[in-house]
Amino acid sequence: MRRFFSLPLFALTLVFLVFVARVQEVDLNKSNVITAATPASAQPTIAPNPGNSEIYQGLDLKLPAYPAPTKLKIDSSKRFLVRADGSPFVWIGDTFWKFSRLTREQRLHLLDDRQSKGYNVVMIRVGTGTKGEPAGFSGNLQPIESHFQEMDHLVKEAKKRGMYIAIATGWWQIVQDFDADALYKFGKFIGDRYKDDDNIIWLSAGESGGHRRKQELAFKRVKSLVQGIRDGDTGNKLLTIHADFQRGTSISKMNTLVDFQNWQTSQWCCPDDLPRKDDRHWTVWEAIAYDYGQSPTKPTFDSEAWYENTNLGGGTPATPYNVRRRAYFSIFAGGFGHSYGGSGIWDATSNFDQALQLEGSTHIGYLSQLLHALGSDFLKLRPTQSMIVSGQSSNYDQHIQATSANDGSYALVYTAGTPSFTLDLSPLSSESVSVIWFNPRTKELSRGNAVTRRNQVNFATPGKGDWVLVLGR
Repeated sequence: MRRFFSLPLFALTLVFLVFVARVQEVDLNKSNVITAATPASAQPTIAPNPGNSEIYQGLDLKLPAYPAPTKLKIDSSKRFLVRADGSPFVWIGDTFWKFSRLTREQRLHLLDDRQSKGYNVVMIRVGTGTKGEPAGFSGNLQPIESHFQEMDHLVKEAKKRGMYIAIATGWWQIVQDFDADALYKFGKFIGDRYKDDDNIIWLSAGESGGHRRKQELAFKRVKSLVQGIRDGDTGNKLLTIHADFQRGTSISKMNTLVDFQNWQTSQWCCPDDLPRKDDRHWTVWEAIAYDYGQSPTKPTFDSEAWYENTNLGGGTPATPYNVRRRAYFSIFAGGFGHSYGGSGIWDATSNFDQALQLEGSTHIGYLSQLLHALGSDFLKLRPTQSMIVSGQSSNYDQHIQATSANDGSYALVYTAGTPSFTLDLSPLSSESVSVIWFNPRTKELSRGNAVTRRNQVNFATPGKGDWVLVLGR
């Protein structure tokens, strides 16, 4: 027995201790800087923890629940949308503006496909009668009943699926072409028609919020349209004014008319043509951060981002990577959700069926599953860029965006491509911090080794590309 516990045992013990130190964390020169190991290749994924949606216990990826829709409202923090019972409503939407160009069967196909991926909002508009789109009105904004019967059907079918329809009463031209009285009456007609449908969100008129075209839209006319919608709907449903491209409602007088802000961060172009205030270019995260810091506080989000597989306006088609990084940037910067867009869907063209399977739309569905895994803890999120000590970049391909729970229970960090970075974990409440890597391209989860909470911890992504680091108890 004495010989068993002598030198050989000491050597084995030493080897074991070195191994543990290397796998878990390395103390660098006895400072507060530690390095978190990447996931072990033998354990590439984590099986969902059944029945447990707490991020710090075991990430349980799942599609959102689709209960019977209730009227949405603003939460007590004025940062998020919630259902009537106070549960979070994470807006994951799709733009289906020209829905009336397709058959009822095709529209239901879209609802079913998007529901299966984790979407809960579809954005539509009253038809303008241009470019093959059936008109929803004639003359001096006189409603065409047959058009609204088609809209009724879509609203009803969405309700059956627990999904919401966000309605624009037309496009910016109606505000330009018709007077305040006609706009009020049209808005009141539509508001009254859907006053009993709890799955409605109002977008007022498309591309009318924060207008930046040569001829500024008359505020009085927009206000009349909004007032008509509210009077017809009895003022019970949430309303915003869909923003013009490269603009947001928050940087115009329109912000006084809305329940929540929204940006259209450029549906058709690329990172060098960004949303802006006056003549200064903004990044997506700066635009959302601007809204987050305004008073009075109102929720905000990117309602129309860079479209996948499209060439609108001579711009550059977005890749799946372009699509998902803009969503993560905006939500982690303080947005309450995000809307996807893709060619063939928004414009309801002949390649509609193929467009439903665009890869980026699936990736946004993975984002939905990640956010819905948070459960009610989603309402705790706040932007936390102070966590990023090094590795940050203003380049879209390398930018890092961080958000954390206001009680310190967890944090989410998205890196668009930076493979290694240093974080300050002091915003977290637990001394021992769990590490999970979420792959936004595949939704695979990989466990890293827990680290000790310090003000400088180095992380390295499991591989190339963009990743989400999930830190918790």
